[in-house]
Amino acid sequence: MAKHIEYGNWGERVAAKYLTNLGYEVIDTNYRFQKGEIDLITTFKNEIVFFEVRTRRNEDFVEGEETISRYKENLLIETASHYIESKEIDLDARFDVIIVVGTKNPNIKHFEGAIQP
Repeated sequence: MAKHIEYGNWGERVAAKYLTNLGYEVIDTNYRFQKGEIDLITTFKNEIVFFEVRTRRNEDFVEGEETISRYKENLLIETASHYIESKEIDLDARFDVIIVVGTKNPNIKHFEGAIQP
């Protein structure tokens, strides 16, 4: 497996642990529909929360949240809609972004409601 994919997978595990410690329940990971993928799907306080996780070694070039294009946002929304319909979920939905920066003792940034349908 390519190192950047391994690093991204590591970042998703770090994000899942962070969220679990905050009281989120991770109910699915790497959910795919057509061309879309949602990294983490959680429930928290009567909401379903869909997460895009970005992992960066540093922030020298671009903030992680700035790397999500409108096209990617639309894919996330479409994939989440499919998930909600296929699982018959009746909860309010939210789209968050988590940025994991660094390799040892990573800095985690959580942006609630970062993506608006």
